[in-house]
Amino acid sequence: MARKPDRQANNRRKNGQFKPGVSGNPKGRPKGVRYISEALRFDREAMDEDGRTNADKLSAVIWRMALSGDLKAIELILNRTEGPPPQLSVSSILDVSLQRLKGEARFYERMRTKQIDYSEAVDQMFDEAVEAGLIVLPEEEGQDEEVIN
Repeated sequence: MARKPDRQANNRRKNGQFKPGVSGNPKGRPKGVRYISEALRFDREAMDEDGRTNADKLSAVIWRMALSGDLKAIELILNRTEGPPPQLSVSSILDVSLQRLKGEARFYERMRTKQIDYSEAVDQMFDEAVEAGLIVLPEEEGQDEEVIN
């Protein structure tokens, strides 16, 4: 099948890029053409005979789907009303893991060189975890279990 000749060939460089100051779409977008987003925004406010807008009806459909257990609809509602959950970056996860490994390595090295024994290392690791907020101790009297994050 023969290729169609490039109508813009005289406006291009040898590498195929357009010459400076020359557009690949010289006439631009035709007048009066609407993007789908413009049409959707316009139709969003259209009302039916009951005075309900398309946005009202769409919201009702999404809520019905969510209340029937549709997880995507539930996620959509929560993301739009509460905001999306914060994303954990791989680097932040690795930073926490690396800090934890360095702390453990420090205690193992101190036990290996007989600077502290095992029970002292466990006590110190526990104290550091409490200070870092990884373990939250109960504040009420009578509770004897700690809460672990």
